[in-house]
Parts: sequence; C-alpha cells; structure tokens
Amino acid sequence: MGSTENKPTSEMRRLALAGIFVNAGVHIVLYVLPLAPFAIKGYADFASFYTAGRIVESGKAADLYDYETQWQVQQECCRVPIRSSLLPYVHAAYEALVFVPLALLPYPAAYVVWTALNVGVLLLIAFLLRQYLRPLLPHWSLLTVAAVASFPFLIMFAQGQDSLLLALIYSAVFVFLKAGRPYEAGACLSMGMFKPQLVVPFVIVLLLRKAWKPIFGFLLGAIALGIISVATMGESVVWGYFEFLRKFDRMPAEISGAWPKQMLNLRGLLAILLERFVSPEIVTGLVVLASIAVIWIASRRNDDNLESQFSFALTATMLASYHFNSHDAVLLILPAVLGFSTLRARPAKITLYVATASWFIWPAMFLLVKYSLLGVLGFLVVAFAVAFWLETPRPEISGIAG
Repeated sequence: MGSTENKPTSEMRRLALAGIFVNAGVHIVLYVLPLAPFAIKGYADFASFYTAGRIVESGKAADLYDYETQWQVQQECCRVPIRSSLLPYVHAAYEALVFVPLALLPYPAAYVVWTALNVGVLLLIAFLLRQYLRPLLPHWSLLTVAAVASFPFLIMFAQGQDSLLLALIYSAVFVFLKAGRPYEAGACLSMGMFKPQLVVPFVIVLLLRKAWKPIFGFLLGAIALGIISVATMGESVVWGYFEFLRKFDRMPAEISGAWPKQMLNLRGLLAILLERFVSPEIVTGLVVLASIAVIWIASRRNDDNLESQFSFALTATMLASYHFNSHDAVLLILPAVLGFSTLRARPAKITLYVATASWFIWPAMFLLVKYSLLGVLGFLVVAFAVAFWLETPRPEISGIAG
C-alpha cells in the first residue's frame, strides 16, 4: 500500500528532475554561446569589480570611489563600444580586496576564473545545506544543476556578479544559528555589508526580535571590517564610500543601474503598478510603509522553527531592500531548499512550489527582460514570503537565538 501511494510522488520527482536537466542544458547553451563571449569582452558587471581590484592593486586605493579614476582604469582594461559612461564600483571597500588577485590576470582570464569560483561557491552552499537536500535530490551536488536551470543564476553567471557570495554568507549564518552559535552568526552576517540593502533589513528583524547575541556579533564583525579597510586602504576610502553612497541616487540611471521597474522587490512592484496613477513621491511613501509592514510581520513570527523563521526574515529582507536586481534573487536558494524540506501546511507547500517553479519558465523570463518589466517578478518573491507566513507555527521548536 505504501509503495503505491509513493509512486505518483516518485514519478513527479523524476519528471521534475528531468525538467531541471533540460532547463539547465538550455541555460548552459545560452551562456556559452551568446552571453559569455560578450561578458569576456567587458560588457558584464564584472568589469566594475575588476576595476576596483585594479585600483587597489595599483596602490591607488584612496581613489577607489573617484569617478575619473574608475573611468580611466575601465577604459584601459575592459573598454567596450557601447559604454559611454562609467560602470561604477558601488560596494564597500573591503570587498575590493577579493578582486585584487583577479586584477593580476588579464580581464578575460579573470572573468573565467571568477565564473569557476562562483561554481565552487555554489557547490559549497549545496554542501552546507546537504541535510535538507537529501529528501529533494538524489545527491546534494545536484543543487548546482537546479540552480543553473533557474533564471536568476543564469543572469548572475552572465554578469559575473557577486550575489552568490552573499548567498554563501547567509548560508553560513543559518548554519551557525542552527548550531547554537549566535555570536558567530552575527559576525558572519556583517561580512555581507558589501550589499547593505540586503543585510540591514535582516538586522532590523533581529533587533525587533531582541536577538542580542547575533546583533553583538554583527557589531563586532562590522567594526573588524572597518579596521581592515582602514588598515589596508586608508581612512579616506571609508569616508569616500559614504560620500559615494550619498551621491548614488543622484546619478543617472544609465550609470547607477538603478531602474526601479527592474527591481524584484516592493519598490519595483509598486513602481510598475502605481507609477501611472500617482506621483513618484507617493510611490516612495507607499514603498516605505509596505517595507516597514513586511519587516514587522517577519519579526513577529517568534514561535516558528528556525528554518521558517530564517527564511521568512530573509525573504522580507529582499522585499524591503532598496535595490534588488534579478541576479540578487539567487538568495532565494536558501528559503527554497529550507522550505521544501520543512514546510508542512499544504497551502504553504503549494505556494512555495508555484513560486519556485515559475523561475524555470525561461521564455516568460526573457519576455520580461525584453519589455523591461522584471519588477513583475517581485510577485514571486512575495509568494515566497506568503508561503512561510501560511506555515503552521510549531512552538516546540526554538527559533533564532536571542
């Protein structure tokens, strides 16, 4: 009787796995043929990271956030005909240290090495989450295939982005919390501050939960990173970063890449839905209110298990983030894996299945790219949050340590 009941489930898993392999094959072909050759020539976002590495390696770290310095280096290392203005490096100074070794290589070789490192990071994430992958995949390493089959990972690899580093950091944060080591979890979280918009909302959730141990670890880690930045690059680069952030929103979108309708968060969704009907100021106000509401709701789920608590907080962070591009959606790998393994309520599981499967419909994704409507995908991020909100609380399992 049991084997008969499990047969449809096993059949569905085999079909899903076959679909994943087909989609991964399509994405690999798209990457190898049209996308990677353009990226190697300098069209990808990786050019900004390589530029930062070159500036620091050349001993000009004090000018890391100087527009003219970045532009001059970019013209020398990865100039492309269509780029008439700078592709700026906009992350914290300490992250530039990661790209210094790559800056010693020619740009095409550096891009290839960075791609290989990203594959390694993806494998490491799969290894860290292996206990949750056992019920889902024949082997934990197949998570790399499933990831490559999804739209955000294709974009991330094609652009040579650093979003997977942040996914690795959040994976380590979860592992430390699960092991009952909140101080280490907080210190690890501070390392993600190269993308503060995708860390600060999570920290606010911790504050609202009064999770003081992770917060203390986070503060110590942030101080350590500040000291490392000053010691290796000088005090001026730290202040230069804050000055650069202050000016960032006043830059033309062609330079900053900050297109609200292309963001997969509340900002992108509300910009698409309301921009024709109300003023930009009202849209901004509604985004702020909606973000506060999402963060507050995530912080109230104090009686859930750690997997649901963590996933809900991370998904809320994505929705409330000020900038959240398609490659940043690789962060959804964590709530997807944790959710498929631990969600029990039927409405929650169905919602998560639909929200996850949608990322694999690549023809629909490319239509959204073509018509500059990627912000519509914010609905899928909302669906992830809804899935964990629908989950039945299990108060007997402890959550994020305070």
